[in-house]
Amino acid sequence: MFSGREQIKRVLSHPSERPVRALGRSFLVTIPISLLVGILQVFYGFFPSASPWACLLIGAALSMLLWGADRLWFSMVAPMFQRPFSLPAYVSRIPFWYVAGGIAFESAVLASRSLGWLTRYDLPVKVDFDLGARLGVLSAALLQAALYRWVQQTVRRTPNPESHHKG
Repeated sequence: MFSGREQIKRVLSHPSERPVRALGRSFLVTIPISLLVGILQVFYGFFPSASPWACLLIGAALSMLLWGADRLWFSMVAPMFQRPFSLPAYVSRIPFWYVAGGIAFESAVLASRSLGWLTRYDLPVKVDFDLGARLGVLSAALLQAALYRWVQQTVRRTPNPESHHKG
């Protein structure tokens, strides 16, 4: 078994974690998050009116900031864990997801409002922030659950001997 730092290095050095591919993955993640926002809007009516563009912007903001929150977690907190892909390590990501979700949601709501894609009630910002934060935690948890098997395979895979000879 590899050390915690080696596990992190293996996952972050994988080609799928390079910026262009990660950006593409974030755009793919935008779609289900946008659908979730749209469905919640239909059933709970958080806003008097919201266009599909507003839902897409909220989904894109959430997916991008959640990716950033994970990268921040990998650089700050993950090295403290012997097993950075264990349940306690995943639980330690929740505050990062919460804050990223709240910031992303509120920023996207304000941008959508200024673009005329959304009207909103005069609710305190903390209500919107908390809603976005909860969406962020839910979205990130579902995404990590979907990626769990891939991460475990990447961490356990034996290193490629050719990768050590590159100069």
